Amino acid sequence: MIETGAANPMARTLDIPEELMGETMRQVIAHEIGHALGLQHNMVASSMFPVDSLRSPTFTSKYGVSATIMDYARQNYVAQPGDNLKPKDFIRRVGPFDDFAINWGYRTIPSAKTADDERATLNNWLVHQTGAMPYRYVPQQYGGVDPRSQTEDVGDDPVKATDYALKNMRKVVPQLVSWTTRAGDDYADLGEIYDETLGMWGLYMGHVTTVIGGVNVDLKSSDQGANVYRVVPKAKQKAALAFLNANALTTPAWLAPTDIESRLGPLNIGARQANVLTSLLGVPRLNRLAESEQVDPANAYPLAEFLADLKTDVWATPGSGTVPDANRRMLQRVYVERLAAIVNPPASPVAGAGFGGAPPQFTLPPFVAPPNLARSDLPALARAQLRQIRDDARRGASSAKNATTRAHWLDIVDRVDDVLEAKRR
Repeated sequence: MIETGAANPMARTLDIPEELMGETMRQVIAHEIGHALGLQHNMVASSMFPVDSLRSPTFTSKYGVSATIMDYARQNYVAQPGDNLKPKDFIRRVGPFDDFAINWGYRTIPSAKTADDERATLNNWLVHQTGAMPYRYVPQQYGGVDPRSQTEDVGDDPVKATDYALKNMRKVVPQLVSWTTRAGDDYADLGEIYDETLGMWGLYMGHVTTVIGGVNVDLKSSDQGANVYRVVPKAKQKAALAFLNANALTTPAWLAPTDIESRLGPLNIGARQANVLTSLLGVPRLNRLAESEQVDPANAYPLAEFLADLKTDVWATPGSGTVPDANRRMLQRVYVERLAAIVNPPASPVAGAGFGGAPPQFTLPPFVAPPNLARSDLPALARAQLRQIRDDARRGASSAKNATTRAHWLDIVDRVDDVLEAKRR
């Protein structure tokens, strides 16, 4: 209902027609049988499909939403009203990656007498593929690193796909009351579906967030050459931040319509916005930005530049007359909290977990291993930003004409002082 209800009339009810539910169940079962046959999850497969192809009835009727049934690409949230997809074309199905994997794993090679004898043939199949969609696999541990390999996403461009998703969601949200309630019922179903809607919105924002600090990972044999790790180009990362500023950091008031709020009470979309900002300022992402700057400065989004851009998006210019609303004030407090966690990190519960403890017991892959935070540039950059924020907040307090706004800026000054003075006490 949430992802496809705008374009698929069969999804506009809690009583899903048996035809659609049956086909969905068959595909879930096929996924689990894939595991029984030895196939692993492969989240990169959906990125093989151009976003606009997911709006094509011809393409989706042949391929569905991903190149493998083993992806967590469940619903086609890209297709728009008027694209004329059939109900079964909104869901995943067995695809070309599955054909390749089963052939590679199970076909008999008569000339091979031992398992080692098969290696040359198997490697040749992998290196010299002739299919329309060459097989790719990215281990799940890179799910937060490679924006092509994410759960519940579709298409080859997270920003473009999410833009389509929001267009659909803007059509679905105003219909949720009528689609989920019947005479004599309470609003329990509406509450459940609305919570799922906020969850989906957060997931979509997460798909875009992963582009920032993103690294494409293509594990290769020696026959296939280098470029195993490729930094997502800076222009794409900046475009992702601009999208998030417009659609997540700026309060999405359309997500809290009056007709739903009057039935469910206050709708806390601010908490979802805070999750986006928390992720953007997470140490793993900031560390990847710093590492990318070292290994590929031509493509990297410099960490200091990212932090400056994000600060501008969240804080604007205190003292310029801009009055932050309640959600924006909350985000600004979250921003200070996240910088505080970098300057004064909590004690790490596991040695070597990235806060200056002993090395981990095993080696993690590149761009996944946590940094030694105390020895990195992150605390210095965080302190520098906190000082800028404190100076701006003082100017904001001196010019504020609204009592709440002035109290907010003074509170920010006090919070920053507490963070910067903590080590001296």
